[in-house]
Amino acid sequence: MVDNSELPFHLLSDPLLENPALFARYLTVEWGLGVARMKEEDKLDQAELLIEYLRFCERYPVPWRIICSHVHKLLGEWFRIQSSVQEDFNKQHKLTFEFLYDLVNRLRNLG
Repeated sequence: MVDNSELPFHLLSDPLLENPALFARYLTVEWGLGVARMKEEDKLDQAELLIEYLRFCERYPVPWRIICSHVHKLLGEWFRIQSSVQEDFNKQHKLTFEFLYDLVNRLRNLG
């Protein structure tokens, strides 16, 4: 399918998974690195966004494989910086919301 911009919809999927607030003009830290004088209010708190996503998943059940994929996309840059946290996430055989909330808190504490 093609919309008015002539872009296939699947080209939008990865950027939207990495930054669900893309069309609200928020920038992830990674995307904002090249933007001179990026305003503080334009920065996206990916940890808070993941918390919001997880709350939606609790309310409207989603398969764990999908949640796992979305967590990887949302936290990709943090996982590259904090590889030990990514390793712990990858080792987890049975995901729980409690584990994921703790994971976000660990990343926040590590900076």
